Amino acid sequence: MYQQVREDDEGLRRLYETKAEFQRGIEDRWEEPLELLERFIIWSQETGDTINPEYRL
Repeated sequence: MYQQVREDDEGLRRLYETKAEFQRGIEDRWEEPLELLERFIIWSQETGDTINPEYRL
């Protein structure tokens, strides 16, 4: 059984294809909102880095 699992390249290939298709679907549907979220996170971190020294106790 162990050898069969190790040699099951077809199952592994299908898994990778399924993951890749899922990722493409997510990117197609959510690309713009996720990019905006990432930009907001970066902006928030940079703003915090700038103003934090002024208000740190």
